[in-house]
Amino acid sequence: MIQRVGSGSLLLRVKREAAQDYKIKIYGQELNRTTYNLARMNMILHDVHYADFDIRQENTLEHPQHRDLRLMLLLPIRRFLHIGVRIRCL
Repeated sequence: MIQRVGSGSLLLRVKREAAQDYKIKIYGQELNRTTYNLARMNMILHDVHYADFDIRQENTLEHPQHRDLRLMLLLPIRRFLHIGVRIRCL
């Protein structure tokens, strides 16, 4: 389990900080089923609309997701761990 979004708290913090100036859409990947569901619940509980996040459950090394996106911000957290955030100006 290498690339993961965890509970989604860092994603929520980035969204909160940048949301005043930009439209944010969150992309991430988590292998652990429990943590994947926790991250999705966290997004909903913090009023992130379903259309504004795409967190997928999959192994990053074997089946990387979101490969077709051009991300404006990539958050490296740990070795081999990246979370993509798409930012659009309002």
